[in-house]
Amino acid sequence: MKAEIKSFEIKDIKVISNLFPSDWDFDFEKFISQHINFDYFKAYILSINNKTIGFGNLMVFEKIAWIGNIVVAKEFRNQGLGTYITRHLIDVGKEKGIETFNLIATELGESIYRKLGFKIELYYEFFKPYDYSQEFEINKVIRDATESDLQKIVELDFYVTSEKRECLLKSFLITTKLIFNENNKLGGFYIENFENGLVISIEPDLGIELLKLKLNNNRKNIVITETNIAAKDFLMENEYIKYKNAPRMILGKKYDWKSENIFSRASGCCG
Repeated sequence: MKAEIKSFEIKDIKVISNLFPSDWDFDFEKFISQHINFDYFKAYILSINNKTIGFGNLMVFEKIAWIGNIVVAKEFRNQGLGTYITRHLIDVGKEKGIETFNLIATELGESIYRKLGFKIELYYEFFKPYDYSQEFEINKVIRDATESDLQKIVELDFYVTSEKRECLLKSFLITTKLIFNENNKLGGFYIENFENGLVISIEPDLGIELLKLKLNNNRKNIVITETNIAAKDFLMENEYIKYKNAPRMILGKKYDWKSENIFSRASGCCG
């Protein structure tokens, strides 16, 4: 049987949705609808005898790219097909001038990525609430973003992530919330509809206020970087329980980014 990789098409969406393990809690159709029409998003299917049995995508932000959502049908695992998809995504990225590839590895995928040369940079920590009905009091003014705020959001995002992703941020502007410091300078933002809800802040107290809003809006589990001590302390003080880690891995040129300013990860496919 010869495996073939082809560009993703909308007609494949139902089949691929059924490939993801239930514990991923992943709404693939929503994900595709959010990203499919943008140039930064590249997605591919893996098929054997015209049967779709795998998927993987790449998000390209100038010289940096994220590999994500690599999945192979259960009956076709342990045959090197996950590696095959990953190599293809790396090759596509290199053709586009990518210098650095990031990903967040599942337990199943980590050994594959190590063999391809990825190295662990840090760990993301997963927390879940003891009480899902808990409501937090917001003590700062948080307002909706407008078109005039976009450049400030892009600049703050780049300052923290070093990724040039204005197109992505613009597409989620309508669900973005902002918080400002005492000098009326943008201190952080929360994108409610960006996967699990991205929260970035350069000031810990403002980041916690945005984190509270995120937790009030979406009482699902939350993922933070191991380096964000302020977020970790807040979660543990409020009886959130850490239940697993996942490594963020890198291939290629290292670059500076401020992991301590990530108060809620958006998704495994783009950090």
